[in-house]
Parts: sequence; C-alpha cells; structure tokens
Amino acid sequence: MLIVFDSVTASPGTPAGAQLAFTGWEVRYADPVFDADTPTLFDFRVPQGRGSRFVYVLPADGHRALVELTAFVPGPAGPPPPAALAGYLHGGYEILRTESAVVPLHTRPARRASGRVLRIGARAGLVKASTGYGYQRIQRDSAAIAASLARDGHPFARPVPRRRYRLLDAVLLDVLRHEPVQLERAFARLFLDQPAARMLRFLDEDTGPGDELRLIAALPPLPYLRAATRQAWHRAGSID
Repeated sequence: MLIVFDSVTASPGTPAGAQLAFTGWEVRYADPVFDADTPTLFDFRVPQGRGSRFVYVLPADGHRALVELTAFVPGPAGPPPPAALAGYLHGGYEILRTESAVVPLHTRPARRASGRVLRIGARAGLVKASTGYGYQRIQRDSAAIAASLARDGHPFARPVPRRRYRLLDAVLLDVLRHEPVQLERAFARLFLDQPAARMLRFLDEDTGPGDELRLIAALPPLPYLRAATRQAWHRAGSID
C-alpha cells in the first residue's frame, strides 16, 4: 500500500485558537553567568504586549544558554522583536545562533487522514495548544504509526486522543484571550502548589482524572469557570 505522510499541508476546517510566537538566541558569555543545573521555564518579567509574554532560559553550561522570548497571542502575530530579547539580557554576550517562528495552536482535532494521505507532526495537531510543545507527542505518535504499520500494514490504527485535554487547553486559551494577565497567575499557582512531576505529566498529557482535578482546584476559580462556560456554549453550538 502506498502511503503519503504529509507534514506540510494544513488540515481544512481547523482554525487556530491562538498563536505561539517566539524569538530565541543561543548566547555565550565570557564569564559564567548561568547556573547550569537550573533552567528557567516561565519568567514573566518582560514587557507584556498583546497576549502574554515570558522568557525561558536553558543553560548548556555556565557560559552558554538558549534564551527564548515566547508570546501567547490570541490572533495573527509575528515573532517578538529581537530588541525585546536584548532588553532581557545583560550586555557582553555573543550570539551563536538565532531562531524564530509562529506556531498556530489548535484546540479542535485536525483531520489527519484523507484517503492514503496521513498528516503528521504540527500539521496533525500534535502541538499542545496550552504550551506550544510537541516533541514528545510527535515521538509517541510516530511510534504508534510504526506499530500500526508493522501490525496491520497501514498507519491508521493509532490510539484516539483523549478529548478532555483539548477541552482543558481550550479553556486556558479562552482565559488568555479574555484575561491575559491570568496566565502568569495560573503558572505561579500551579508550580508553587503542585509537585513538579505532576505538572510535567500534565504537560505531557500523561495524568489521570484525579491529578487533573487537583491541578484545576489549584487555579483561581472565577476566570476558568467563565472560560469553561463560554467553551461549553461554543461547543454545544458547533460540530467538530
């Protein structure tokens, strides 16, 4: 059987719920300014534009790190300007590498299969809408495709994604669209009140309902109840 794996063509009928835009530099300092054992995941101490911005820092050693300015934006966007990232860093660094992109974030399932064509990667909706991360999800999906090919001779016998994660992502993006300041408060509450292992499992969509209820209970209730109500009305009036 001839199968085409498509990582380029967008799925029709799946508008993005928001955009994840980022600008990153790999930098090197002459002096050891980084703690190689301590990455920074969410630093909101940057000017906030439309949506919500934060920086993460991934040190390779004391002198070198990837520093990335990330913006969740509820609509069309370009990468954050380099000047915004330069304002975060102290002087005296050398830029070794740059990267930037805009990633659409989908909370509705993508139409993956069309005849003998199967969408994969970001075009298959495998970028998690509430984080913009997709590497491990794409790895798991690729393993499931390979297992289906070996077992059944085609790539279509894959596990069905759990819909509750898309609903939770949709609620978070709804809050971001209406009250972007809540993103910083949500991550602060979650990482202060919850074990890191539970948070990382949730970001990888590897938690059970009990863990998810504990995480939801740690959030300020009113913004998320309002968002959940809007999403419920929206989904009741539309068909996936």
